[in-house]
Amino acid sequence: MASLVGEMSIPRAYASFVNRVEREGAIRFVEEDEALRLFRESVLGPIESGEGEYGGELLRSLEAFIEQNGQWERAARMVYCHRHTLRYRMRKVEELTGRDLSSSFDRMEFWLALRARQLLAAGTRP
Repeated sequence: MASLVGEMSIPRAYASFVNRVEREGAIRFVEEDEALRLFRESVLGPIESGEGEYGGELLRSLEAFIEQNGQWERAARMVYCHRHTLRYRMRKVEELTGRDLSSSFDRMEFWLALRARQLLAAGTRP
């Protein structure tokens, strides 16, 4: 298996984090909060900064979409919107981040970044 760092444009600041997740397969092995923060910012930063006051809605919608395994109806109910509104929001997420929600790898990165965001906000470690 080729390294993720070699296949993608990943800043060196968290390349070791990506390699460790690739090698050990879990976010719980990250020892540095800074690595978590850098990873979270690299994935979610464009959403947080790109949409101003609407970034929170996009993040909540993304979290619901990931949590509901891409089930539009169930995810839309979680964020109290119509499924077409959710689809629009997910297209906006893809546009801002350059990622594709139909890609399992990209969905995994979103999940990891959302989990890192929760851990950092709570100040808890796995």
